[in-house]
Amino acid sequence: MIEPVDTEVESITQIANLYIKQSYSDTLPKELHDALNNIFTKGHKKSEDTHVSNSSTLEYRKAVISTKEVQFSKRVEHRVIRGRRATVYNALCLYSLIGTAGTKKVFQDYYIAKSFTDKREFKLLDEFAKKELSTEMLFFGVSQSSFDNIKSKLLDKNFDLFTNQLPSPFQRLKADDVDLSPLSLLYDRGINWQSVIETYTESDKKFKSKEYIEAQNILQKVADKRLLKLPLFKELSANIDSQINENNEAWEYLQNILN
Repeated sequence: MIEPVDTEVESITQIANLYIKQSYSDTLPKELHDALNNIFTKGHKKSEDTHVSNSSTLEYRKAVISTKEVQFSKRVEHRVIRGRRATVYNALCLYSLIGTAGTKKVFQDYYIAKSFTDKREFKLLDEFAKKELSTEMLFFGVSQSSFDNIKSKLLDKNFDLFTNQLPSPFQRLKADDVDLSPLSLLYDRGINWQSVIETYTESDKKFKSKEYIEAQNILQKVADKRLLKLPLFKELSANIDSQINENNEAWEYLQNILN
């Protein structure tokens, strides 16, 4: 394997796997694989993949993908320029909010502003922010503020889309959390989201009826424990546990008085 010194060691797919907390050997969800391929490598003028885009709307690739080929076995792979792996993270962030076409437009708008006009706008994010988010996205803590936070960072003159990381579109536990692991769930074809939503709704209904043990039992039946780490599930579970503990403490207090 020939490795140019000016490219990252990992492939685009491997870098993406790191950001969604998967190992190198794991298969990237097909939707994410296809999206990254479309954003960074699909549509070159030459069959040898020398990284010359067919369209002027993809000029941003010059700032991301190396023009040198990397031979891996019998395959030729595109590699990210060294120091610009954050671009893959940013592509995943943007794709989860505005899809492939929207992500490509944001990258190109940024590239033009950085290279020529220096005027950043990104009105596209405002348009998408007005659209209703799917129930699945709400489970991941995506909200209007997700768009606002990302646009604010993009408009920051000190922010470099090719080397710095955007705020995560998902609800985060820490301000510096760049974990994109929710993407491995969001694009997991084995998850029945209708069933997930019904389970959450049933547990929440029991909680609001003050049937806390029943609500807790419903959550414990969730087969894929990764789902319990989603913001809405975590919040509901914490509220249930808090009420159960409060009731237990009240009962113990009463018992002590009676004794």
